[in-house]
Amino acid sequence: LLKATQRKEESNDDNVSVKRKVLEALVAGVRFSFFLMPVQATMFYTVSPMAPLLNALVLPMMELLLPGAALAVSLSAVWLALGRLTAGVSYFGFLMIDIITKCLDKLSFSVLVTGKPGIINYVLYLVIAVVIVLLGKKKRREVYAVAALAFLCFLPIRNQNMRIFNLNVGQGDCCVIIRGNACVVIDCGSSGKNNVGERILRPFLHYHGFEKPDLVLLSHKDSDHTNGVSDLLRGEWSDVSVALPATERNSNFANGMKAIYLSEGAAVKVPCGLRARELVITVLHPEVTSAEDNANDNSLVVAVSDGVYDALFTGDCGGEVLADIAKRHGDILMSCDYLKIAHHGSVYSAEPSFYEAMRLTVAVVSAGVNNYGHPSGMTIAMAREAGAEVFVTKECGQVTTEFGNGRIK
Repeated sequence: LLKATQRKEESNDDNVSVKRKVLEALVAGVRFSFFLMPVQATMFYTVSPMAPLLNALVLPMMELLLPGAALAVSLSAVWLALGRLTAGVSYFGFLMIDIITKCLDKLSFSVLVTGKPGIINYVLYLVIAVVIVLLGKKKRREVYAVAALAFLCFLPIRNQNMRIFNLNVGQGDCCVIIRGNACVVIDCGSSGKNNVGERILRPFLHYHGFEKPDLVLLSHKDSDHTNGVSDLLRGEWSDVSVALPATERNSNFANGMKAIYLSEGAAVKVPCGLRARELVITVLHPEVTSAEDNANDNSLVVAVSDGVYDALFTGDCGGEVLADIAKRHGDILMSCDYLKIAHHGSVYSAEPSFYEAMRLTVAVVSAGVNNYGHPSGMTIAMAREAGAEVFVTKECGQVTTEFGNGRIK
């Protein structure tokens, strides 16, 4: 009876020891995540709420796997077959860690996109750090509860003004509109730079606190407007709606995408959160019955309004189409403050009647080094005559235009 009681006590001690190790690993994970959080948010614009749990699972396994791996190396020097067998066991353990990590990574809340932290975020973090120090070791539960709240310190603080960003993608187009909680991407492609979606657009969205856009508009299917985002829309962004001109309805371009097809007169409203009015996107072109075979002239032309300011995006439309838009939608053109100049500033988009119908403040050309003569001096001159200050991405890089507080800057 005495021996049985002793064995039971030893078993209980072993269980307590295991629980203690798991708890210590979880505590270590919380500490590590807390102190690493500002670095992670500053460098990668993300934080991981799942990191403490992952560390609690991984750290105890690593205590066994690392010595096993070292043993495999030693045994290989003596007997290669035995070394390989031992290494295989360690490899299986590391494989399990990889599977666990990938499974946790698939959870929607595994990674929070924080955006670039501001002064307020850092101040809140320091306040929590001070509270943790004051609580000390006597109130451990309260300390870890407060540390867990630190993730909330790095949630993005939204700018309520409408901002339009023309990203520098070389000879191509990529425009992002952000207002409050809303994010809309218009085109993303380049013939001068590779993989602009992964290398330029995605980091840009993360910097501003967005994991993905609410809506993507593709003016037409030319690669210099789409090749940066098409794979994303078929993969990680497969739940994001992508708007295309109605003339592409019968093409295979949008296979695998959550596509909607728009024509003249359609309107799309994008909510911006509780504190900002919605963005209203009005389609001016193409017509439902458009007989044009030219993809450029069938480009999706949209006016975007925040209720006060208006912006116009013209795809790659040529002069005849722009003249027709000026006739049919002169009132909308007259109210526009911002213009994304058509077809990278091509001479073929230099249509006098179109620019005469506008009273602009800002006009932007998205172009890189090219052999087409983009942008044309004639097109630039017409935009300036319409009152616009003209910016070209190949000369000044990314162009950011902010609308609000009674001014455009």
